[in-house]
Amino acid sequence: MADAKRSYPVEMDAAVGIGIAGLFFLVLKAALIVGPGRRMLEAVITTNKKLVAKQVTQLVSQSASRVVGSIHNAIQIPFALYLLSDETIQSDHIYGITPLSKTCMCITAGYFLVDLIICIWKYHEEGPLYLMHAGFSFLLFAHGVLHNFNHFYGAAFLMWEVSTPFVHLRWFLHKMDLGSTRIYFYNGLLMIISFFSCRCIWGLWVSYDFWAKTASELVSPSPGGFPAIWTYIYRLANVALCVLNFYWFSKMVAKAAAFFHGGAAADQNVHAKGE
Repeated sequence: MADAKRSYPVEMDAAVGIGIAGLFFLVLKAALIVGPGRRMLEAVITTNKKLVAKQVTQLVSQSASRVVGSIHNAIQIPFALYLLSDETIQSDHIYGITPLSKTCMCITAGYFLVDLIICIWKYHEEGPLYLMHAGFSFLLFAHGVLHNFNHFYGAAFLMWEVSTPFVHLRWFLHKMDLGSTRIYFYNGLLMIISFFSCRCIWGLWVSYDFWAKTASELVSPSPGGFPAIWTYIYRLANVALCVLNFYWFSKMVAKAAAFFHGGAAADQNVHAKGE
Protein backbone atom coordinates (compact mmCIF):
# COMPACT_ATOMS: atom_id res chain seq x y z
CA MET A 1 0.00 0.00 0.00
CA ALA A 2 2.80 2.42 0.82
CA ASP A 3 4.55 1.65 -2.47
CA ALA A 4 1.43 2.68 -4.36
CA LYS A 5 1.64 6.12 -2.74
CA ARG A 6 5.27 6.73 -3.72
CA SER A 7 4.94 6.31 -7.46
CA TYR A 8 2.50 6.26 -10.37
CA PRO A 9 3.68 3.24 -12.39
CA VAL A 10 1.86 1.30 -15.06
CA GLU A 11 1.51 -2.31 -13.99
CA MET A 12 2.40 -4.28 -17.13
CA ASP A 13 1.25 -7.55 -15.58
CA ALA A 14 -2.16 -5.92 -15.12
CA ALA A 15 -2.20 -4.90 -18.79
CA VAL A 16 -1.50 -8.51 -19.74
CA GLY A 17 -4.23 -9.65 -17.35
CA ILE A 18 -6.76 -7.30 -18.95
CA GLY A 19 -5.82 -8.63 -22.37
CA ILE A 20 -6.17 -12.25 -21.30
CA ALA A 21 -9.55 -11.61 -19.67
CA GLY A 22 -10.76 -9.70 -22.70
CA LEU A 23 -9.66 -12.50 -25.02
CA PHE A 24 -11.47 -15.04 -22.83
CA PHE A 25 -14.77 -13.17 -23.03
CA LEU A 26 -14.33 -12.52 -26.76
CA VAL A 27 -13.68 -16.20 -27.51
CA LEU A 28 -16.59 -17.17 -25.27
CA LYS A 29 -18.95 -14.93 -27.18
CA ALA A 30 -17.66 -16.22 -30.53
CA ALA A 31 -18.25 -19.79 -29.36
CA LEU A 32 -21.85 -18.89 -28.58
CA ILE A 33 -22.46 -17.13 -31.90
CA VAL A 34 -20.68 -19.36 -34.41
CA GLY A 35 -19.49 -22.28 -32.28
CA PRO A 36 -21.13 -25.13 -30.39
CA GLY A 37 -23.14 -22.80 -28.17
CA ARG A 38 -25.18 -21.46 -31.07
CA ARG A 39 -27.46 -24.50 -31.22
CA MET A 40 -28.28 -24.13 -27.53
CA LEU A 41 -29.19 -20.45 -27.94
CA GLU A 42 -31.29 -21.16 -31.01
CA ALA A 43 -33.17 -23.88 -29.12
CA VAL A 44 -34.05 -21.41 -26.36
CA ILE A 45 -35.01 -18.56 -28.69
CA THR A 46 -37.09 -20.61 -31.13
CA THR A 47 -39.50 -21.64 -28.40
CA ASN A 48 -41.18 -18.45 -29.62
CA LYS A 49 -42.74 -19.69 -32.86
CA LYS A 50 -43.60 -16.14 -33.94
CA LEU A 51 -39.98 -15.35 -34.81
CA VAL A 52 -38.71 -15.46 -38.39
CA ALA A 53 -35.21 -16.62 -39.41
CA LYS A 54 -33.76 -13.09 -39.59
CA GLN A 55 -34.96 -12.32 -36.07
CA VAL A 56 -33.48 -15.55 -34.74
CA THR A 57 -30.06 -14.70 -36.20
CA GLN A 58 -30.08 -11.27 -34.57
CA LEU A 59 -31.32 -12.63 -31.25
CA VAL A 60 -28.56 -15.26 -31.14
CA SER A 61 -25.95 -12.48 -31.11
CA GLN A 62 -27.87 -10.52 -28.49
CA SER A 63 -28.37 -13.66 -26.39
CA ALA A 64 -24.65 -14.42 -26.53
CA SER A 65 -23.86 -11.01 -25.05
CA ARG A 66 -26.22 -11.67 -22.17
CA VAL A 67 -24.86 -15.14 -21.49
CA VAL A 68 -21.30 -13.76 -21.45
CA GLY A 69 -22.45 -10.98 -19.12
CA SER A 70 -24.09 -13.53 -16.84
CA ILE A 71 -20.88 -15.57 -16.66
CA HIS A 72 -18.92 -12.42 -15.80
CA ASN A 73 -21.40 -11.60 -13.04
CA ALA A 74 -21.40 -15.15 -11.67
CA ILE A 75 -17.62 -14.90 -11.25
CA GLN A 76 -17.28 -11.30 -10.16
CA ILE A 77 -20.13 -10.68 -7.73
CA PRO A 78 -18.94 -13.31 -5.19
CA PHE A 79 -15.35 -12.22 -5.87
CA ALA A 80 -16.18 -8.58 -5.14
CA LEU A 81 -18.14 -9.49 -2.00
CA TYR A 82 -15.10 -11.33 -0.69
CA LEU A 83 -12.85 -8.35 -1.43
CA LEU A 84 -15.16 -5.98 0.43
CA SER A 85 -14.56 -8.05 3.56
CA ASP A 86 -10.77 -7.94 3.14
CA GLU A 87 -9.06 -5.84 5.83
CA THR A 88 -6.43 -4.44 3.45
CA ILE A 89 -9.08 -3.24 1.01
CA GLN A 90 -11.31 -1.90 3.78
CA SER A 91 -8.52 -0.03 5.54
CA ASP A 92 -7.70 2.24 2.61
CA HIS A 93 -10.41 2.82 0.02
CA ILE A 94 -8.09 4.54 -2.45
CA TYR A 95 -4.74 2.77 -2.08
CA GLY A 96 -5.67 -0.61 -0.58
CA ILE A 97 -4.73 -3.41 -3.00
CA THR A 98 -4.08 -7.15 -2.85
CA PRO A 99 -3.12 -9.73 -5.50
CA LEU A 100 -6.72 -10.95 -5.49
CA SER A 101 -8.12 -7.43 -5.95
CA LYS A 102 -5.82 -6.95 -8.96
CA THR A 103 -7.13 -10.18 -10.45
CA CYS A 104 -10.72 -9.10 -9.90
CA MET A 105 -10.16 -5.69 -11.49
CA CYS A 106 -8.35 -7.26 -14.48
CA ILE A 107 -11.26 -9.62 -15.16
CA THR A 108 -13.84 -6.83 -15.15
CA ALA A 109 -11.62 -4.45 -17.15
CA GLY A 110 -11.22 -7.19 -19.77
CA TYR A 111 -14.96 -7.77 -19.85
CA PHE A 112 -15.72 -4.09 -20.35
CA LEU A 113 -13.03 -3.85 -23.03
CA VAL A 114 -14.97 -6.40 -25.07
CA ASP A 115 -18.23 -4.66 -24.18
CA LEU A 116 -16.80 -1.35 -25.40
CA ILE A 117 -15.62 -2.87 -28.68
CA ILE A 118 -19.07 -4.36 -29.29
CA CYS A 119 -20.82 -1.08 -28.43
CA ILE A 120 -18.65 0.73 -30.98
CA TRP A 121 -19.01 -1.99 -33.61
CA LYS A 122 -22.78 -2.21 -33.18
CA TYR A 123 -23.46 1.38 -32.25
CA HIS A 124 -26.61 1.41 -34.38
CA GLU A 125 -28.06 -1.27 -32.07
CA GLU A 126 -26.50 -0.33 -28.73
CA GLY A 127 -26.80 3.46 -28.89
CA PRO A 128 -25.00 6.25 -27.01
CA LEU A 129 -26.02 5.28 -23.46
CA TYR A 130 -24.62 1.76 -23.66
CA LEU A 131 -21.48 3.14 -25.28
CA MET A 132 -21.06 5.66 -22.46
CA HIS A 133 -21.60 2.93 -19.85
CA ALA A 134 -19.05 0.61 -21.45
CA GLY A 135 -16.53 3.39 -22.06
CA PHE A 136 -16.56 4.80 -18.53
CA SER A 137 -16.61 1.33 -16.96
CA PHE A 138 -13.58 0.17 -18.94
CA LEU A 139 -11.71 3.41 -18.27
CA LEU A 140 -12.26 3.28 -14.51
CA PHE A 141 -11.51 -0.39 -13.98
CA ALA A 142 -8.52 -0.41 -16.34
CA HIS A 143 -6.98 2.74 -14.85
CA GLY A 144 -7.53 1.46 -11.33
CA VAL A 145 -5.74 -1.84 -11.90
CA LEU A 146 -2.99 -0.41 -14.13
CA HIS A 147 -2.02 2.15 -11.48
CA ASN A 148 -3.07 0.38 -8.24
CA PHE A 149 -5.88 2.72 -7.19
CA ASN A 150 -9.51 2.40 -6.08
CA HIS A 151 -9.79 -1.37 -5.81
CA PHE A 152 -12.28 -0.96 -2.95
CA TYR A 153 -14.51 1.15 -5.18
CA GLY A 154 -14.10 -1.28 -8.05
CA ALA A 155 -15.41 -4.09 -5.84
CA ALA A 156 -18.11 -1.87 -4.36
CA PHE A 157 -19.44 -0.77 -7.74
CA LEU A 158 -19.45 -4.36 -8.99
CA MET A 159 -22.36 -4.77 -6.57
CA TRP A 160 -24.42 -2.86 -9.13
CA GLU A 161 -24.37 -6.07 -11.16
CA VAL A 162 -26.51 -7.91 -8.59
CA SER A 163 -29.56 -6.63 -10.49
CA THR A 164 -28.31 -7.70 -13.92
CA PRO A 165 -29.25 -11.43 -13.80
CA PHE A 166 -32.88 -10.40 -13.35
CA VAL A 167 -32.59 -8.00 -16.29
CA HIS A 168 -31.09 -10.75 -18.42
CA LEU A 169 -33.77 -13.26 -17.45
CA ARG A 170 -36.49 -10.73 -18.20
CA TRP A 171 -35.05 -10.18 -21.68
CA PHE A 172 -34.99 -13.93 -22.41
CA LEU A 173 -38.54 -14.40 -21.14
CA HIS A 174 -39.73 -11.46 -23.25
CA LYS A 175 -38.08 -12.81 -26.41
CA MET A 176 -39.47 -16.29 -25.71
CA ASP A 177 -42.98 -14.77 -25.63
CA LEU A 178 -43.42 -15.56 -21.94
CA GLY A 179 -44.36 -12.03 -20.89
CA SER A 180 -47.67 -13.17 -19.40
CA THR A 181 -46.22 -15.80 -17.07
CA ARG A 182 -45.84 -15.64 -13.30
CA ILE A 183 -42.08 -16.08 -13.49
CA TYR A 184 -41.93 -12.99 -15.71
CA PHE A 185 -43.94 -11.00 -13.18
CA TYR A 186 -41.97 -12.07 -10.09
CA ASN A 187 -38.65 -11.71 -11.88
CA GLY A 188 -39.68 -8.17 -12.82
CA LEU A 189 -40.38 -7.33 -9.19
CA LEU A 190 -36.99 -8.71 -8.12
CA MET A 191 -35.35 -6.79 -10.95
CA ILE A 192 -36.80 -3.47 -9.81
CA ILE A 193 -36.08 -4.10 -6.11
CA SER A 194 -32.49 -5.21 -6.71
CA PHE A 195 -31.82 -2.43 -9.21
CA PHE A 196 -33.05 0.24 -6.81
CA SER A 197 -31.26 -1.28 -3.81
CA CYS A 198 -27.91 -2.01 -5.45
CA ARG A 199 -27.57 0.66 -8.11
CA CYS A 200 -29.49 3.57 -6.64
CA ILE A 201 -29.22 3.28 -2.83
CA TRP A 202 -25.91 1.40 -2.52
CA GLY A 203 -24.54 3.31 -5.50
CA LEU A 204 -25.24 6.68 -3.88
CA TRP A 205 -23.66 5.62 -0.59
CA VAL A 206 -20.47 4.39 -2.27
CA SER A 207 -20.40 7.52 -4.42
CA TYR A 208 -20.64 9.71 -1.32
CA ASP A 209 -17.80 7.76 0.27
CA PHE A 210 -15.70 8.15 -2.88
CA TRP A 211 -16.28 11.90 -3.06
CA ALA A 212 -15.46 12.28 0.65
CA LYS A 213 -12.25 10.23 0.44
CA THR A 214 -11.04 11.94 -2.72
CA ALA A 215 -11.84 15.36 -1.22
CA SER A 216 -9.43 14.56 1.60
CA GLU A 217 -6.85 13.43 -0.95
CA LEU A 218 -7.23 16.69 -2.88
CA VAL A 219 -6.70 18.73 0.28
CA SER A 220 -3.74 16.65 1.54
CA PRO A 221 -2.43 14.65 -1.43
CA SER A 222 -0.17 11.66 -0.84
CA PRO A 223 3.27 12.02 -2.47
CA GLY A 224 3.05 10.38 -5.88
CA GLY A 225 -0.52 9.37 -5.09
CA PHE A 226 -3.82 9.53 -6.93
CA PRO A 227 -3.48 12.43 -9.42
CA ALA A 228 -5.95 15.30 -9.06
CA ILE A 229 -6.87 15.20 -12.75
CA TRP A 230 -7.93 11.57 -12.39
CA THR A 231 -9.96 12.42 -9.32
CA TYR A 232 -12.05 14.76 -11.47
CA ILE A 233 -12.29 12.22 -14.29
CA TYR A 234 -13.52 9.56 -11.86
CA ARG A 235 -16.00 12.01 -10.36
CA LEU A 236 -17.35 12.91 -13.80
CA ALA A 237 -17.76 9.24 -14.67
CA ASN A 238 -19.38 8.56 -11.30
CA VAL A 239 -21.99 11.27 -11.80
CA ALA A 240 -22.69 10.14 -15.37
CA LEU A 241 -23.15 6.50 -14.38
CA CYS A 242 -25.32 7.34 -11.35
CA VAL A 243 -27.55 9.54 -13.51
CA LEU A 244 -27.75 6.71 -16.03
CA ASN A 245 -28.82 4.29 -13.29
CA PHE A 246 -31.61 6.58 -12.15
CA TYR A 247 -32.69 7.12 -15.75
CA TRP A 248 -32.86 3.37 -16.33
CA PHE A 249 -34.72 2.92 -13.05
CA SER A 250 -37.29 5.52 -14.09
CA LYS A 251 -37.82 3.57 -17.32
CA MET A 252 -38.33 0.39 -15.31
CA VAL A 253 -40.94 2.03 -13.11
CA ALA A 254 -42.71 3.48 -16.15
CA LYS A 255 -42.80 0.08 -17.85
CA ALA A 256 -44.01 -1.58 -14.66
CA ALA A 257 -46.86 0.92 -14.48
CA ALA A 258 -47.69 0.24 -18.12
CA PHE A 259 -47.63 -3.49 -17.43
CA PHE A 260 -50.18 -3.19 -14.60
CA HIS A 261 -52.41 -0.95 -16.70
CA GLY A 262 -52.11 -2.69 -20.04
CA GLY A 263 -50.72 -6.15 -19.41
CA ALA A 264 -47.76 -7.78 -21.09
CA ALA A 265 -48.43 -6.11 -24.44
CA ALA A 266 -47.56 -2.76 -22.91
CA ASP A 267 -44.29 -4.04 -21.52
CA GLN A 268 -41.52 -3.47 -24.05
CA ASN A 269 -37.76 -3.06 -23.69
CA VAL A 270 -36.46 -1.80 -20.38
CA HIS A 271 -33.39 0.32 -21.06
CA ALA A 272 -30.98 -1.03 -18.47
CA LYS A 273 -27.43 -2.07 -19.18
CA GLY A 274 -27.08 -5.79 -19.40
CA GLU A 275 -30.51 -6.32 -20.94
